[in-house]
Amino acid sequence: MRDLVAAGYTAFGVDLSPRMWPRAHRELRRAGHPGAVLAADALALPFVDAAFDTVVMTFPTPVIRDPRLWLEAARTLRSGGRFVVVLGARSGGDAAEVEVDLPIPAERFRVRSFVQRTRSGYVHLVLAERLEE
Repeated sequence: MRDLVAAGYTAFGVDLSPRMWPRAHRELRRAGHPGAVLAADALALPFVDAAFDTVVMTFPTPVIRDPRLWLEAARTLRSGGRFVVVLGARSGGDAAEVEVDLPIPAERFRVRSFVQRTRSGYVHLVLAERLEE
């Protein structure tokens, strides 16, 4: 979130765990950026429909396998918006398309899942583009 705010984006952090809120606020203050960290459930986000161009979820908990999460992401994304999920990172491997077994509604998202090389290794990403209604 700190990197998004530093790049000029408006960002909101959402976490259900009270232990994570102070850490997130501290990281944003250290970076010299204000940021909103909300106590909320990813299955019932406190935002209006079609509020976002992009939703990013990093190293998600098992909620990623809950079909309601994908419906909530679809609700809060504008048509053509993207739900980017960072599933994991590793130091070695190959950059390639990979399959994922997630309950992503095909009628709401076009999905790509791949491993991408970064400066420090490889990251497994799921990119779900919100389809037009």
